Amino acid sequence: MRNLKRATRRYGKHILALTVIIILFAFSRLPVLSATEREVMASRFEFTRFPLPEVVGKPYHQLRGVNPSLEHISGWISAVGAAVALNDLDGDGLDNDVCYVEPRNDQVIVAPIPGTGDRYTPFTLSPSDLPYDTATTAPMGCLPGDMNEDGVMDILVYYWGRTPVAFLGEARGSLFSLNRDNYQPQDIVSTGEKWYTNAATFSDLDGDGHHDLIIGNYFPDNAEIIDANSSRIEAMQDSMTRAYNGGNNRILLWQKDEQKVSYKDVEIFDNQIAHGWTLAVGTADLDGDLLPEIYFANDFGPDRLLHNQSKPGHLQFAKLQGEKGLTTPNSKVLGHDSFKGMGVDFGDINHDGLLDIYVSNIADEYALEESHFLFTSTGEYDRIEKGIAPYKDESESLGLARSGWGWETKFADLNNDGELEALQATGFRKGEVYRWPELQELALGNDQLLKVSKSWFKFRDGDDLSGHQHNPFFVRASDGRYPDFSQINLKAQSRDEK
Repeated sequence: MRNLKRATRRYGKHILALTVIIILFAFSRLPVLSATEREVMASRFEFTRFPLPEVVGKPYHQLRGVNPSLEHISGWISAVGAAVALNDLDGDGLDNDVCYVEPRNDQVIVAPIPGTGDRYTPFTLSPSDLPYDTATTAPMGCLPGDMNEDGVMDILVYYWGRTPVAFLGEARGSLFSLNRDNYQPQDIVSTGEKWYTNAATFSDLDGDGHHDLIIGNYFPDNAEIIDANSSRIEAMQDSMTRAYNGGNNRILLWQKDEQKVSYKDVEIFDNQIAHGWTLAVGTADLDGDLLPEIYFANDFGPDRLLHNQSKPGHLQFAKLQGEKGLTTPNSKVLGHDSFKGMGVDFGDINHDGLLDIYVSNIADEYALEESHFLFTSTGEYDRIEKGIAPYKDESESLGLARSGWGWETKFADLNNDGELEALQATGFRKGEVYRWPELQELALGNDQLLKVSKSWFKFRDGDDLSGHQHNPFFVRASDGRYPDFSQINLKAQSRDEK
């Protein structure tokens, strides 16, 4: 007995610590589907992979020309620009056309979706009649929308290095064969500034029946980021978690003009909202008043949810923030996060008739495992008037918190069973030299050094940051969680197989 007491005193702390570790490990393990349920769930889906149509043009490159002060991180600067949008561009009543940005040679390509017929020859959009320097400008995304309200779908292309351009479609009956001559480029603003736009969306913000335009910018306006001949020294973000020195986010209010597309730049945001390093913007009517709220997903600072209080011709928004609970980490509270917001979408994930918010961040194992967000609505909309966002993050309990370096995210009911699937585009730059240790060291450094580009580690062609990840495809299981089914029933058709 005496020996037992002595052993208990000697090893008691170790036993307690081991017990705590075992309990925490049990809680941290993700539930595992049975082989039977996985097979049944997988049988509901089947996909075929097609390469996007290409247009012969400039040769592919892995790096853009960049400002000499940023040349040592040219791999980082050159890693953005891939974008895609689906719509009915040829007027056949089907969303079977694609507009996408090919960042390897900075082409904006319009084409029929593969497998929908060769209705027209793929072509590129370029603002040839407008000021455009290919050495200092690069397209970042394309956004279909009827900007001049003539019943024909137009395409907005936004860039690094200039303001966005409206490519206005010309009507040729109810159905026409598309080519580049069907689109006339026009500047939507006449400032002549250099914007670094990473996100844009159309939405009727003031309820007047016309689609306004929300622009999310990244690097500061009039910077010279991709000018290889610049003599300026450019700064990076002034913090990994609270950066407010980015480009100016803008609302462009639609204006009636018989001669051209016209928008009014309305400056209504405070500095922290206006100058976040924005990578995504989404709108949805979250409270049922027929006015869309705005969600800005920011890379190096907290995301922003703005409650719409506008009236026709007059814009007004109020910032909403979530409330912290006893078990809620600070960064899992809406509006208080410090994660790398890169994509946002809305959907009713729990069938309560209220829209929830899905946000992609960085969630890399053994790196920055910040987690993604699934902000589910609590339905307490009366609290909105107090500035409280009625949402709580349930990403971990639903299985949507983890994947990788998450860019875009989308909800969709792909098999028409009434349940939303969740998709993500993940990964950063593919290479052979692992650079996560250097990024971790930079992220832990002093913010005063972070904005100085010379303090950044070398990141060029051949370096890797999360470059070998797959794109998740989350499907809801019987327990309510979303396991990843990205590798199931995929029929690949590569160029070598054609």
